[in-house]
Amino acid sequence: MGRLHRVTLGIGLVVVALAACDGGSTAGDPDAGARLEDQRTEVRATALDVAPALAAAVGGRVTFMSGEWQGCNIVEQYLHRNFRYSVSGRIDAAGLDEASVEVLSAALEQQGFRTSAVEPVGSGRIGFGGERDGLEGGGTLYVENPFVLFGFSGPCIDVPKGERETWERRRDPDKDLVPKRTTSGG
Repeated sequence: MGRLHRVTLGIGLVVVALAACDGGSTAGDPDAGARLEDQRTEVRATALDVAPALAAAVGGRVTFMSGEWQGCNIVEQYLHRNFRYSVSGRIDAAGLDEASVEVLSAALEQQGFRTSAVEPVGSGRIGFGGERDGLEGGGTLYVENPFVLFGFSGPCIDVPKGERETWERRRDPDKDLVPKRTTSGG
């Protein structure tokens, strides 16, 4: 093999290696947009079904629930290669204690989630969670406060490189799942 052929082959290998350093496929999933929209529908439906069951299990109520698109893996400064839809919220309940997290985990399991072990996640916080049909769900009980923060999300989906900036800026125009309470004066 001549020197020119080795140089050409070497340059070709460098180009392939640099393309691989992009953090994954530059093509992404051509159906990513449709799949992410379907995921949004599924995650929102799951949250609307499961969050009230969690609240009922501890004698509380869902006081906040909102959804948004989230980037997963960064490939360039401030630019993700894949995204998912997530819903987060809060349950307010009086009388929460360490035993309440087991009740929450059992309620999640009753909703069809394959639950994982309940674990401390920091001082005064205990986490619970699980997976159902590719969706993750769970939350954190704040032992010394009368609330639980919870969330549900779908798996990360690679988007084509040319669509990444659009997904970074994308906002859900109907993100609130629980109407905000209003205070009336007077």
